[in-house]
Amino acid sequence: MRVAKDGGWPETLSSGHGCPCYLSVASGTVYFTAMSDGSIHSVPASGGWADTLVSGQPSPSWIASDGSTVFWTYQGSNGANFLDGDARSAPAGGGVETVLASGNISPRGIATDGGYVFFTSRNITPGGPDEVYRMSTSGAGLTAIVSFASNLYSPLKVQVLSGWVYWADHNMGVYRVQTNGSGQAQIVDGGVRLMASDGEYVYVTTYDYVFRKRISGGGLEQLVEAMWTSPYDIDVDASAIYWTDDSQNDPKVYKLRKQDIP
Repeated sequence: MRVAKDGGWPETLSSGHGCPCYLSVASGTVYFTAMSDGSIHSVPASGGWADTLVSGQPSPSWIASDGSTVFWTYQGSNGANFLDGDARSAPAGGGVETVLASGNISPRGIATDGGYVFFTSRNITPGGPDEVYRMSTSGAGLTAIVSFASNLYSPLKVQVLSGWVYWADHNMGVYRVQTNGSGQAQIVDGGVRLMASDGEYVYVTTYDYVFRKRISGGGLEQLVEAMWTSPYDIDVDASAIYWTDDSQNDPKVYKLRKQDIP
């Protein structure tokens, strides 16, 4: 792994977990899912031992936290045509999970602002739209705030920040919309893997790089060029950028301090 020639080196926060593909940062803690062993973990953003919060899950994928509760999604199984997906939650310190939404959904990305939970769901019926949903943190009031009529759109990672919902689309780039569903706009044009935002920048991963772009405009700025790795999910807080590596060689969770960006 390397960064721009004038920048610093990323730190490895955690390794040795089964496919740490998705992560979320909240209150000084990095939460991540290990899909291949069905578990959810946390590690201090400053580094340290990774704790197991929940285990025995059916392939947990995207994850979010507000510091007190952890939310994650299960996209469903091939055998059920992905109709058995759900969104769940558990205390951030570990404990029993609660199913918040299920039934004819295949949720992917998930986010929370502490009052609501937002998630994207794939097209699970022929001709049906992919959508961005909103519900309370208890699972009440499920409603679609964005519906995509074209199958060209594939919303994945979602994040909510300062009244805006951001999402990454493998095919189309990065978008945002107000939490009530109005004011949709594109921020990054072109295919990306996943994204995160700190309100000033949008950070995106591709198969070989980590980039950022100012929300107010401008071009993409390369932050990291990966060697023998594959940047995937990404999140950001006030001081650093965090991402997972889903390569088959040596999957890890990485951290790059903002102060080390030239």
